[in-house]
Amino acid sequence: MILTNENYFSQEASTEFFSVSQYKDMKDCPARAIATMRGEYKPEITKALLIGSYVDAYIEGNEAFEKFKAEHPEIFNSRTG
Repeated sequence: MILTNENYFSQEASTEFFSVSQYKDMKDCPARAIATMRGEYKPEITKALLIGSYVDAYIEGNEAFEKFKAEHPEIFNSRTG
């Protein structure tokens, strides 16, 4: 499997590659880590994760940033944008 922007966070990529985050999850709770890799458990998306993803998308460039804004309108203030 070749990793791309489209499949980086996919379940297939999670089962084929072992990331630092998966290692840390495995140390914390192996059952939850395996359930997450299988797609049986979805961790809660916190405000901190959204902000981190916002920064990543901004740094990545205009296309990624516009896609992030479209997918996550909840993080923006409706009065100021």
